[in-house]
Amino acid sequence: MLAADPAVEAGREALDQWGWRSYPWYDEAADAARPIDVSEPWYMKLNFWEGWTWPEWSWPWGFPNFSSSLFEWIAWGGLALLLAVLIYLIVRAYRMREQGRGGRKARKSADDTAEDRRRVEALPAGGPRWPADLLAETARLYQEANYRQAIVYLFSHQLVELDKHHLIRLNKGKTNRQYVRELGRRLPLRAVVENTMVAFEDVFFGNYAIDRARFESCWQRMNDFDRLIAGASS
Repeated sequence: MLAADPAVEAGREALDQWGWRSYPWYDEAADAARPIDVSEPWYMKLNFWEGWTWPEWSWPWGFPNFSSSLFEWIAWGGLALLLAVLIYLIVRAYRMREQGRGGRKARKSADDTAEDRRRVEALPAGGPRWPADLLAETARLYQEANYRQAIVYLFSHQLVELDKHHLIRLNKGKTNRQYVRELGRRLPLRAVVENTMVAFEDVFFGNYAIDRARFESCWQRMNDFDRLIAGASS
């Protein structure tokens, strides 16, 4: 008779001490293991996840590919907000620049008006009711053959232009000769101005008559005057 296997005997004793329990995998009569019918648990048959698919996520501009419509709306909304802020800043900067220009133009206009008034008041024959465009008034008087008043306006125009180009400084108390000397070594320009000045002084201070030929000797040199004054102030 074969001796009992100690390991088998130990297993049998372990099962016997829990005799009130049943083991579905143990056949007590045969003292051997028996097959067990294993079925899927009930809760696994509810199919909670059947048909579920994760949404696809996509970001513009090459961001990681976990996009969804929600993130796309957030991204586009952020871009729209950024563009709105940029447009606001551009418009604000433009308005500030235009306001600055408007202020500078207003100040410049006020300064120009004050300077024009100063020049007219400093003219040898200046007055508060003098025309704004002395050269246009000179041309009108010339057409009317009023050479006496025309030479007054012509010389006054030349002095105003010389002051505007910073070649002389009109000031009450200065003489016409001083203005000519202020032109320095600009000899061609001095010659043009001096020719008009002498005719003006003969009429305005000496009360002499002036004919068409003498007036035209000054009037016809205005092209030279404009060219020389532009070159002298450049």
